[in-house]
Amino acid sequence: MALPWLSSLPEKIRRFGGWAGLLTVIGSGAVLDVQGQFPGFMALVPTVAAALVIAAPAPRSWTNPSGLLSLSPLVKLGDLSYGMYLWHWPLLVFYLEVSGKQKASFLAGTVLILVSIAASWCATKFIEKPAIAWQASASFSRLIPQSGFKLIAQFAVVAVGLGVASLPVMAWENNVEHRRAMAAAQTATDNPGANATEGWDPSPASLVLPLATELDSEWQTPGEVCEGAAAPDVERIRFCEQGGTFDGGAPDLVLLGDSHMQHWSAAASAMIEEAGGSWILVYEPGCRYGSDADRVKETCSDFQDAAQDYVADLAPEMVLTTASKTVARPDAMLRSPGEQEILVDNYEAMIQPLLDAGSRVIAMRDTPRYSYSIPECVDSNKDNFANCDGSVGYALNSVNPVEKFLDSRDYGDQVVSLDMTGLLCPEGVCKAVIGNVLTYLDDSHLSKTFVLSAKNQFASSFKEATNWE
Repeated sequence: MALPWLSSLPEKIRRFGGWAGLLTVIGSGAVLDVQGQFPGFMALVPTVAAALVIAAPAPRSWTNPSGLLSLSPLVKLGDLSYGMYLWHWPLLVFYLEVSGKQKASFLAGTVLILVSIAASWCATKFIEKPAIAWQASASFSRLIPQSGFKLIAQFAVVAVGLGVASLPVMAWENNVEHRRAMAAAQTATDNPGANATEGWDPSPASLVLPLATELDSEWQTPGEVCEGAAAPDVERIRFCEQGGTFDGGAPDLVLLGDSHMQHWSAAASAMIEEAGGSWILVYEPGCRYGSDADRVKETCSDFQDAAQDYVADLAPEMVLTTASKTVARPDAMLRSPGEQEILVDNYEAMIQPLLDAGSRVIAMRDTPRYSYSIPECVDSNKDNFANCDGSVGYALNSVNPVEKFLDSRDYGDQVVSLDMTGLLCPEGVCKAVIGNVLTYLDDSHLSKTFVLSAKNQFASSFKEATNWE
């Protein structure tokens, strides 16, 4: 639509735009993050660049892009471009599947491009051009009636296109349903999770749970929305769940924090309910309780202040918080994630009102984080899940920041430490899969399936740390 306007611009401007567009098209693949940003608005970069080339002056001169693009080898390459477009992607996919690699090397990529050009030449010479020539011939005209043919052909193209497009979708849906049926037929012995014994070995046919298509249901919200006396009276607390038996008094346990507190809630709530007690989960995603660094977000700042007052007023017997903070990647000073694990920066001041209200605080160590998605990694390494494991020495500090904090304070048994690292990282290896169950649903949050399998281990560690019965 803009070409008539672009064509009216001075020739020098269009010439400069054409060369700039040509260089942009050539450099886009190397400069842009194609995997992360396509499809998306970044596709405008090569698209607008191509428009600038089209709008450039047409006379074949070395001062214009057309002088370069009209060279015989490039013209021939242009004739093959549609075939190259059709061939290069399936060739790349088949290569990666057969080789088992995540990406093609420079040499392999060069060979794939050359093979794509060769395949395109064959397809163009022996299929496309003969078909076009036959369509233009008299024999084709005699074979196909012209009356209403265009309309019929248009409907046929649409019908065939819809059919072809729907086939992979139907195949994918059927595969998903088949895998769901297989997963539903598996027993606890196929996916024991944290309860896997030392000699346990999974059946080769059993699927790792949860399935990749079920990860959205792996977030933990085990109770009901807070109501009655437990309902927060401020809008600054957006997420509040409760469960167990409330007898009119204070709850036995409040889980307070962010999503890393939420992802233990299935085990903690089961422990409290089995003991006949009551619990409340109060959290704000991405907002570590006690972290001044997270207060840059207004919702986090509001939540921390409101949650502190809310929990202090409830005066529960115990408050479980995440007291340290882990990261996934080295920082600018090349410190490992473990070297960066620290106590939450304003933790001491934020738990003091809870202690003043008579509650005990259980300071829990944060869980290791990964720089990649565990489910995606496991899906790509079906024959060797160990490729997705991490090192506890790399992910966590050599000294638990919570223990270090408590050693320098005189809280007695009013503040105690809880560390579940041994469950997630047996023998110093942070496992992506334990007992045929994904430990994480992404790169940093535990899956509900795994946490439920570990509820007995959680309860045992919790009671050992608190002496609670």
